[in-house]
This record gives sequence, structure tokens and C-alpha cells, in this order.
Amino acid sequence: MDNSSILYDVAKGFSAQLARQMIDDGTVEEVMPHQESYRKEYRKHLSQLLFNLTKAQSLSRMSGKRIKVAIPLTQIQNGKGRCGAAHMSYSRIRKLLDAFKKENLIVEEKGKPFWECSAEWVFEHLDDQTGSPKGKVTRIYPVGKLEERINAYLDGNTAIGADVDILVEESAVVLEEDGEFIRTFDSPEASHFQRTVEDVNEAVAGRLSTDGVGTSLSLPLSLLFPSSHSITDRTSPEQAHEVVTHEHCPTAWAWEHELDGDRITYTVPESALKYQRKFCRGSWDCGGRFYSDFLNVPSDWRKHMRIGGEPVTELDYDNLHFNMLYAEEGETLGRDAYQTDFDMLEGLQRPVNKIVANVLINAPTSQALYGCLKNSVDWQEEVGLDLPDEIFQPIVESLRKRHEPISDHFHSDAGIRLQRKDSDLACEVMTETGAIGIHDGFVIEASREGELRDAMKRAFAEEYGSYDIGVSREFEPLTPDGDFALDRTSPAESGADRKRRASPKPS
Repeated sequence: MDNSSILYDVAKGFSAQLARQMIDDGTVEEVMPHQESYRKEYRKHLSQLLFNLTKAQSLSRMSGKRIKVAIPLTQIQNGKGRCGAAHMSYSRIRKLLDAFKKENLIVEEKGKPFWECSAEWVFEHLDDQTGSPKGKVTRIYPVGKLEERINAYLDGNTAIGADVDILVEESAVVLEEDGEFIRTFDSPEASHFQRTVEDVNEAVAGRLSTDGVGTSLSLPLSLLFPSSHSITDRTSPEQAHEVVTHEHCPTAWAWEHELDGDRITYTVPESALKYQRKFCRGSWDCGGRFYSDFLNVPSDWRKHMRIGGEPVTELDYDNLHFNMLYAEEGETLGRDAYQTDFDMLEGLQRPVNKIVANVLINAPTSQALYGCLKNSVDWQEEVGLDLPDEIFQPIVESLRKRHEPISDHFHSDAGIRLQRKDSDLACEVMTETGAIGIHDGFVIEASREGELRDAMKRAFAEEYGSYDIGVSREFEPLTPDGDFALDRTSPAESGADRKRRASPKPS
């Protein structure tokens, strides 16, 4: 696939919403089944395909040449890789394509050469003789009535008309309510928050670009491949970087990378450090955190990052939301928020307490609190142990006793409001230092750790009346020659903690 094609992708944000609206407007009514029972499931798959056709047509209008949608045949069948999020078999797509062709709505080009799929798909589909990827794609593009309808729809749903449309590039500021994205381009709030995103992007990606300071990840193969699954099982070391299975960071497959001895070095593109700010519940006071592709990089990878060739450090706020609540009440948190007098779990008490404490704050009611702890948290995945239901009440009571000064905030659904406040702190810190933000944590050159620490503490103190919050390292920096103990545990939190720390997700 060359630059006249785009890979079949997953609809999201405004793009997905507009694709659904096109169905509601009757744009493709002729391919919808008559039976009501089939229409809902069919609609989901149809909106996926329609999104891709619309995106390709939008790019065609902007570039002045025909852009087509390339559909990898085998990749989608397994529901894995980039297209996996669509949960759509190729047989299902085949039925849609046949329906569109029957109505003369698309042109289809079968058997075109494979170019790009997920690394996992590539690894499983190497040619035994050459070690190169094998496979084909089907390419499609809209014609006739469908092309006319899409063009008309693009004209009617662009921010400023012409060929500049919101399907190609999502807005830097997104406001969502009940799963639907609200158009806010002309509102004063959107303009204000747009400027905050521009300031952050200039400070982070802009600084790295202007200063010529490259950002890279130099990962040991032992980190990517356990001993039971050697990278050389199916290919030569020279081809190893072409078949890395990025199970936890598929976006990195598209980044420039090369094999260097026993390491793979990735160049982090400037685009991966460009942020978008997401608000939720139809309110500018909910959510508001900054998101970028770099947030998908696992914490174990970030330990091996370098900025301008220099090792990095990552600093996190300690117990951020608890400290915010204590500061609002004119109190001081003191010791670790997740340590209590109740200890029956022999070493697992802190990670369990951390999950329970965050649910305690974020749950909307006391009934929802226990329901979530019993039914919504996968304790085996989070802490490696299934917990009996009867243990939750004494844990909750111990946390209530420990945090009596902020008890009015328990099961108050406060987390989404606190995200709005911590996103403002992140804005201040990133704008001042140019550090790469991961919500309440920040990555910067190890030599600038003191500068970052001061900026984080100062931003919090300015917002909360000189409150002195703690700031901790997420990991120890690499030595200049790249040495790092791979089995060294994080002093701040585990991998399960890292996932939990992003909760609650905007809803």
C-alpha cells in the first residue's frame, strides 16, 4: 500500500458520530436490512465501513488524488491488531462490500499487496523462505451516489467549509455527553481550552522540535520477548525489529525503529507528543485531562526513554486526589493515604487499599461502592488474588476511619471533578517545564529533575494555599551507559496501580 491508501481503521470521536448520522439521514438506506432485529448489529458494522470510506474521500478532496481504503484480509479475521478494535470478521466486511457493490456505491480492487498491519499479525504471517510479511489487501473507494452523498455531507459538516473537515483531524478539545460528542468549535470555553492545548504542545513537542532534541526509546529485547519466545524463532536478528509484537503499544509499530545489538531503538515522533484535551458529561468542569499517543507507552518502556540522548526521570504527585480533598477541607493528609490500621492481606494491603480508596471516592452511592468492589474489579488481575466479599466492609471502614476529615466526599463521584483540577495542574507544569505529561506524572531529562519537582510543588501550592504535597520518582533513572536493573520494582506503584491510576475514565 502506498500513500494513495489508508489502512482500515476504527471509528472514534466525532468521526464515528458523523458516520452514524449519515446512516440516520438515509445516506445508505438501500444497503440496510429490512428486518428490524438485524438492523442494530448491522448498523454498527456499517458505520465502521462508512467511516473509513468518508475519511478516504475527505483525504481525496484535500490531496487532489484518489485515496482508497485498504482492508487486510487476515488481520481482521482474528479480531486483533489495529483493526481488532472493530471486532469485525472479514466475512462480515465481505457481505457489506457485496451489498455496496450491488448498488454501485463502491469500486473494489482485490488482491493488492500487503503493506502495513499489526506487528502481531506480521509475526504470524511471515514467508518461511524470505522472512518477509505475506498477505494481500482489498482496496475500496466510493463512487456514484455514495461519493456524491459523502461529498455533500463533508461540505455540511466541516468546521470552516471547503475541504478542511473534522473527520481528518480530531479537534484538540473534545466535549462528550452520554457517548456523543458535542460540537463546540465556536464557544468561548472551547477557544480557551484550545489555547491551553496549543500552549502545552508548543512547550512539549515544540521544544523538542525547535531545540533539535530527539526523543527515543531504547528497549532491550529481553523486555519485549520472554525467554520462552525468542525473537529469533522465526526470523534473523537483522529482521527482528520488523516483527516485534507490540502487544501493549501497537502505535509504536509505525514509529521509526532499528535493531542495535540486543536492543531496539524507537524514535518517538513529534506527533506522538501532541495533546488533545477531553472533557465529559457535557460539562467543562468534568474531565479535561490531556491525552496523546505517548500515554499508550507502558511504564516499563518509559524507563528506557532518552531525551536528547539523556536518560529520563518520571515524577508523580503523591496521593494526588486525596491531597486535593484534604486541602479543600483545610486539612493535611500526612502519611500515605493507603496505609491503615487494618492489615489482613500480608503485603497486599496497600495495593488493595488503593483500589478500594479510589472506588470509595468515585462511586456515586454507598450501594454502588460495594457493588463495584464485588462485581466490577478483577481482583485476580489487579493483585493476583480473588478476594472474598466479606473482606470489603472492614477495609472500607478502616479507610473511613483513616480519612474522617474528608468523609463527606466518599461515594460522591468526585473523581471526575478532581480530574478537571489535576488537568489544570498538568497544564501549568507542562507549559512551564516542557515535561511530557502522563496525567499526574511527568517525564523529563534526569538532569532537570529538581526543576520539574519544584514546578510540580509550586503549581499545587499556588492552587491550594501553600499546601506542601509530596512528589516521588516513578523509577530510578538509567545510568549514562544505559544500565538498568530490569527486575527493579517501581518505588511508587505496580503495573496494576498504573492502570488503576487513570480511573475513573471519562464517562
